[in-house]
Amino acid sequence: MNLLKSLTFIISLILLSNKSYSQTTMNIYLNDSSVVHIPIDLIDSITFSNTNDLPIATVITNPIDSLTFIGGIFSGNVISHVGEIPNIYKGMCIDTVPNPMIGNLNSYVLDGGIGTGAFSISMYENDLFYPNRTYYMKAFVRNITGTFCLYGNEYSFTTPATSGLTQSTPGNGVIDIDGNIYTSIILGNSQEWLAENLKVKRFTNGDSITFIEDGGEWMLTSQTGIPLWYYSNSDSLTNQQNGKLYNWYAVNDSRNLCPSGWKIPNNQDWDLLIDYLGGQSMASSKLKLVGNEHWLLYNQDATNEIGFNAYPSGLMPFSQTSNFGDSAFWWSSSNFSSENAWMYQIRDLGSQVDIDPYYKWTGNSVRCIKE
Repeated sequence: MNLLKSLTFIISLILLSNKSYSQTTMNIYLNDSSVVHIPIDLIDSITFSNTNDLPIATVITNPIDSLTFIGGIFSGNVISHVGEIPNIYKGMCIDTVPNPMIGNLNSYVLDGGIGTGAFSISMYENDLFYPNRTYYMKAFVRNITGTFCLYGNEYSFTTPATSGLTQSTPGNGVIDIDGNIYTSIILGNSQEWLAENLKVKRFTNGDSITFIEDGGEWMLTSQTGIPLWYYSNSDSLTNQQNGKLYNWYAVNDSRNLCPSGWKIPNNQDWDLLIDYLGGQSMASSKLKLVGNEHWLLYNQDATNEIGFNAYPSGLMPFSQTSNFGDSAFWWSSSNFSSENAWMYQIRDLGSQVDIDPYYKWTGNSVRCIKE
């Protein structure tokens, strides 16, 4: 019978009308322990149906609400046709290709809670959603073991290209004492930043900054407080795009590292930039160059929205430059302690800006801001 959608048994009229037949009712025992009694003389036929062919619930996917470039509000509804269903979970399955399903390679699941009924999930996460990208979603309901799963209708949505709040215009730029020409950007908050890392070898008064390429010698010399510089990735060919790496003693020197009329940004300057870009959790995507020509991996969230042109220039730590291709580090002029100063870092993966104190003797990139 399980192989048939329905099977009808006709109760013989002879059997039903037999006066000697002692059974007068049909007793149907339900799984909730109740019993249904039906007089036999009222029965004409009995039909058995395979309930596996009938949905136990209807799953509804709603269109996304409050959409931004890093997410929105996801909602749906699970309507049961068999009463309360124990031990089931509902939510939303999302993918960058049509027909998202739990277990697909790139699908991810938003938890909508336990049981049937409506659900709503507010999710704004820059490691899950990226600007100007199309996503597909389906509400679902499944049991705890995952052996049973129903999906709702499919919707697609495309995130906006940007937050729509940030902008920049070209500035006048500047030329340093070594003749390097820099472009600059003016933000909507009135800050003017260099759109490139600093490349200078001399202070503004003409004094040379010490160049050291050996990592061990760099560490020992830098710990004495002598201003130093070195090439990003230990390669002079990267100088034009990545700029140079400087220890904090060069940053803090009264002879001035930045061109006249410009300065090393302090924490307040950096924080104003980050706030203008939407906050610490999302700012780096608007700073980083797009694609993987320079950022070697990941970097899907990058928009370079304001033209900051952040290269992954790495840093000079112990024996050689490191993190080239996956991270950018910039000094703040703000001091932290006798050994550490504040540093701002962005990575290839995610949109977070990390703000940490770091050893003054290490070599980081430098950006200048207009005074």
